[in-house]
Amino acid sequence: MSKSNISSFDLNLLLIFDALMKERSVTRAGLVLGMSQPSVSAALRRLRADIGDPLFVKTRTGMEPTRYAVALHPSITQGLAMLKSGLLGSSPFDPALESRDFKLLLSDIGQVLYLPRLMMRLRNLAPLSTITVVQVPRDRYRDSLESGEVDLALGYLPQLGSTFYQRRILQDTFVCLVSNAHPRIGKKISLKRFCAESHIAIAPSGVAPNLLEQTLQSLRIRREVVLKIPSFLAAPPIVRDTELLASVPSMTVKAMSPVAGVRQMPLPFATPFFTVNQYWHQRQHNDKGNQWLRNLISEVMQEAFEGLS
Repeated sequence: MSKSNISSFDLNLLLIFDALMKERSVTRAGLVLGMSQPSVSAALRRLRADIGDPLFVKTRTGMEPTRYAVALHPSITQGLAMLKSGLLGSSPFDPALESRDFKLLLSDIGQVLYLPRLMMRLRNLAPLSTITVVQVPRDRYRDSLESGEVDLALGYLPQLGSTFYQRRILQDTFVCLVSNAHPRIGKKISLKRFCAESHIAIAPSGVAPNLLEQTLQSLRIRREVVLKIPSFLAAPPIVRDTELLASVPSMTVKAMSPVAGVRQMPLPFATPFFTVNQYWHQRQHNDKGNQWLRNLISEVMQEAFEGLS
């Protein structure tokens, strides 16, 4: 695109480009934007002429982006997010009147721990607003926050480091889950017995070894893992019906619906505490709606986990 074209470029076309990248369909992009299919097609023709690239080509599976479109998309997404954040941040946020879709990065267990109470309060305080839970691989959390695709990420996320703003939700540690009917384990478990038993390991796809696994490695404690599952949610019923042990976060167990026939006990080695935070990018820091949601989450979670501790 020449400098002369830039001065007359219609920025609304960037919204259409972004919708086409996400939907891969002129019809679906129109529905998202509230536009007719002919209007989206006309806008795409203008985009192609202004940019000098086909941008999207028809295939059997839909409108596929060209290499140039794929390379262009991150910059456009970031620019739109910054524009949106600047406009929203410049005006007050009235939760009772605003209609806002807050996008959160949450794991499966995060949805169980945080969403019920949060939604209860949100419906009372901000009845016109909604929450969309976005699930992407952990190695994409950084990109999702930086691009503005999501408002907040919640969890134990040390990979985000200190480059993002963060606020503590809770501090937790690990406990051992065991069946009440386990023939070899009573009220306590020794390290020797722990190592002799078979275990469930929680290993989400694409995630580096969690803090528990790192602790076991540092202490040179070896256990026999016979089952790997991607979420803590499935552990209690499996423990109940087998002789397998599972090491899980304490608050996870307390917040879940009780599973009859399963009990928790301290692990037979020193287990580190870890902090669960909410994380957000600098561009969201002064956004009034984001600030309101962050405060609400902190308030709701403090009430919830004070009752569980």
